[in-house]
Amino acid sequence: STLAMINRLLTEREPVAKWLDEQHPGVRFTDSEWKKMEVMRSMLRPCEEVCKLLGGEKYVTASVVLPACAYLKKQMTVTEDDVGYERRFKEAFYADLISRLNNIDSNANLQVATALDPRFKHLKAVPKTQREQVWSLISQLLTDALDGPADQMDAASPPSKKPRQQINKFSLDSDTDDDENGVSNFCQAK
Repeated sequence: STLAMINRLLTEREPVAKWLDEQHPGVRFTDSEWKKMEVMRSMLRPCEEVCKLLGGEKYVTASVVLPACAYLKKQMTVTEDDVGYERRFKEAFYADLISRLNNIDSNANLQVATALDPRFKHLKAVPKTQREQVWSLISQLLTDALDGPADQMDAASPPSKKPRQQINKFSLDSDTDDDENGVSNFCQAK
């Protein structure tokens, strides 16, 4: 809602300035305040992208949660080019985001969903120390599903060999670490 308000103000800058002059003489936005609104708009756009992406109803979103959170963290990391108000906003936003996520990076269900999504199979959004564990968990889940208790198996239909063959598709090796814009590109595609 803040982004929508800022967008509207920037779109209707001239009529707003005229209305302020007529209704409240002496009250107006300075050029630096308009510039701050433009900067705030650019800082809030990633939030809008992530909200739209995770709010989708016609596609799977669980696999995108971790990459989306990583994308937001990256966008809200303070850089040397940030001026005072940008730095304060990003620091507050980042701290609030971390407190709300509460170690979401370690959520096994989200890690597995992310690993099984071909767009994120290199697991850039999962801490490096946990990536091998995610693939081990997937392997164990497949093994358990194929080698489950005999009383759960239907004797008339033997288990499919397809899942064992598909596990080879998931490489543990990452050829590149350049997938950082994966969520951003996915957001734009949607």
